[in-house]
Amino acid sequence: MAYTCADRDGVAVLQVDVDRLDASEAPAFKRAALEAVDLGVTRMVVDLSRVSFIDSSGLSALLSLRKNIDPAGSVVLAGVHAPKVVQLFRVTRLDQRVFPMYADAEQAVAALAE
Repeated sequence: MAYTCADRDGVAVLQVDVDRLDASEAPAFKRAALEAVDLGVTRMVVDLSRVSFIDSSGLSALLSLRKNIDPAGSVVLAGVHAPKVVQLFRVTRLDQRVFPMYADAEQAVAALAE
């Protein structure tokens, strides 16, 4: 399965196990993420450590997740290391303002668990 969600200290960690979060993968990602939200998740880490490319469809799915989670909740990203992915978030100015980023899922969970 390309998308798995696990609870860690009361924080949902959605592992994205695809190389490209693009038009072919974005619908499945969005379904997995919104299923977690429907189950009551309010704090989520999206682990992108295995993702080397995100296109506008993938970005739209991430924004949809942010829009649909409880307004008092949080969506943060972890493992954003691929140069093209880092550049996308910088160019769109979604890094930090919309999606706080952490080096790995453990750091992200620790930040949200506080």
